[in-house]
Amino acid sequence: MSREKASQKHRVIEFVLWGAVILAGGYVLLPAAVELVQTRQQEGKEQADAAERERILRIEQQRLDLFSKDPDAAAKKAELLRLQSRKDNLEEETHD
Repeated sequence: MSREKASQKHRVIEFVLWGAVILAGGYVLLPAAVELVQTRQQEGKEQADAAERERILRIEQQRLDLFSKDPDAAAKKAELLRLQSRKDNLEEETHD
């Protein structure tokens, strides 16, 4: 009978120790996993932002090339901006 009690006691101790190991592992691994997910999300956001900035830079480079080739480009650009502003104002008036 004492051998059976020792065996049960051994199982309980082993169960408690495994539980402690699992809790400690969760305590260490869970924050690391959360940090990994956040880092990957941040990297994805930074890549999207970089792609958007690159697109804007290409557009601006095209505009600069246009201005350098066309002496009337500034006047054309001013006219386009004026028309865009007028269009935006009309859209705002129709939404109100």
